[in-house]
Amino acid sequence: MFKWLDNFLIKFSKKILNRYAPTGEFIAYINKDEEKILKQLGGYGKPINETGIKSFISIKSVVKSAVSFVTKKVHWSNGFIKNSPPSFCKYKCL
Repeated sequence: MFKWLDNFLIKFSKKILNRYAPTGEFIAYINKDEEKILKQLGGYGKPINETGIKSFISIKSVVKSAVSFVTKKVHWSNGFIKNSPPSFCKYKCL
């Protein structure tokens, strides 16, 4: 009877839920076998925000991104962390 309303609500809900998805991810249906494969590939598989929707982002990729971010922001000089390149570096070291 109100198929147009159902279609509207589904599209609207999808947009809202995708807004809460982690960067590079989107809402999708998966079955238990697919969930198992994603976990075997290193996927997290736990609800990550207030939506309660599971994310299968790879823990390895999260750690790699965090390490990359930190190493770009921190420069080492004489064993101490500083915000500038080492004094012996005449050219762009990092």
